[in-house]
Amino acid sequence: MDDFDKLKQININDIHKKTHISITELRLILAKDFGAFNRTKALGFIKIFEREYGFSLDAFAAECRLFYDGLDGESDQIFVIAKEEKGSVGKWIIILIVILAGILAAIFVEFSREQNSVVEPAAPLQLPMVSEAQAVVGNRPANEEIFSAAQGSETIALSAERMPFFVTTDRDLWIGIYYADSDRREQITINKQHEFDSTRPQVVTFGHGMFRLTYGERVIEPKSGFVQRFSFRDGDVTALPTASQVRRDGSVVEQ
Repeated sequence: MDDFDKLKQININDIHKKTHISITELRLILAKDFGAFNRTKALGFIKIFEREYGFSLDAFAAECRLFYDGLDGESDQIFVIAKEEKGSVGKWIIILIVILAGILAAIFVEFSREQNSVVEPAAPLQLPMVSEAQAVVGNRPANEEIFSAAQGSETIALSAERMPFFVTTDRDLWIGIYYADSDRREQITINKQHEFDSTRPQVVTFGHGMFRLTYGERVIEPKSGFVQRFSFRDGDVTALPTASQVRRDGSVVEQ
């Protein structure tokens, strides 16, 4: 049991009497809800615990600093998860128009040859469906090309299956999550199991503690209790440096 666990074993009313920190603030800081305070106040509370009880709370303080470092410069320094480029539907619409125009022209020329001359206005021509004409783009039917282009990234999203993505632990574990698709962050503290949304690209930071992470068919069990950070996207998982941040251009900034 480390000193932070020993601190949590002390009656919260006794801590309040000794440190003069309010009960509400004690509950928040001991739950590692750093978002309820500014950096100076949160680190000040930790120093008071160390002074009054003689504990060494370096790991707790490092976890606190990591949280606030993640908030600093959020507008220009974020975790990089490349966003998939969406194909342009416009060019496929143009290709479709050209194909249909070619079919129309061929039918009109053939009709003109058979009639030799136009005696009366011709009835409106009924264009055959592309699937019946089997017009070909490359080595595939044109209607197949057009369908694939029109679907774009939506086809990928609809066919994507939700894979197992969860973490288990037997002690309090702080987790910070950055969602790349919405540029949003959230933090939680768990002591058993938590399931993530595997359909969203995200960067997850795990605080000090041992845990078992399952992502699809991959299982990750860190051998140390140090801070761990991973990028999760499209079934791939990548370990990221914990003592650095990544700019939008992909460069790594060492802290």
